[in-house]
Amino acid sequence: MKMASWGLAAHSAATETHAQSSAAVWYRKSRALEIMSAYPRDSVVLTAVGRRADRLAISMSCDVDGVVKHRQRWTSEGELYDADPQKTPVQLATFMQARLDDILVTVKREPINRELVKHMGDAPLLRRIVLPVNVKIVVA
Repeated sequence: MKMASWGLAAHSAATETHAQSSAAVWYRKSRALEIMSAYPRDSVVLTAVGRRADRLAISMSCDVDGVVKHRQRWTSEGELYDADPQKTPVQLATFMQARLDDILVTVKREPINRELVKHMGDAPLLRRIVLPVNVKIVVA
């Protein structure tokens, strides 16, 4: 399970735009997700950049009212751990697209366990959270 804690500093939009414009966008989808009920335009955007399914840079952003509030990055290597190594490039691409589709639909909003965060000694994290304090986004 991957968990994104809200309110942490994200890279600047200019840096992200420049990085994506210099590489091919292999996958990009978004879906509406109520992150903060005051903003009707909340969404989760999943983008994969690269030329091959086994060499993608993946970025998931959580946008509130059109502004990126959190971004999480990883590579396709982490998503292909259980893929059959004998797959052809076309089969691998199909597998990877299905995996990314699954990630996007499983993102959900859950309450934060404030006591556990305090117990872990991360009071500064609690102070930096931008969303309602009782919210976290989870990819199941």
